[in-house]
Amino acid sequence: MAPGIYFHFYKQPLFIVEGRDQYLFDHKGNRYLDLIAGISTVAIGHANPAITKIIADQADKLMHTTPIYLTEWQGIYSKALCD
Repeated sequence: MAPGIYFHFYKQPLFIVEGRDQYLFDHKGNRYLDLIAGISTVAIGHANPAITKIIADQADKLMHTTPIYLTEWQGIYSKALCD
């Protein structure tokens, strides 16, 4: 990466290379508890097999579309929310 593209809040940012469940791992193998969700994301952990399968199955069909179109999961989510 070209220098100056990213701004970090610390002088030596962690170099994260992997996530498993609630943990992150740096390039030296150190483990850190991940307590931070991202922008517009929920902290569900990393590489959860059940969630990874659901994401892979969905990506095989449709990655993203605007909410102006009706999709299968909008109906499933809406029904679950109402129930």
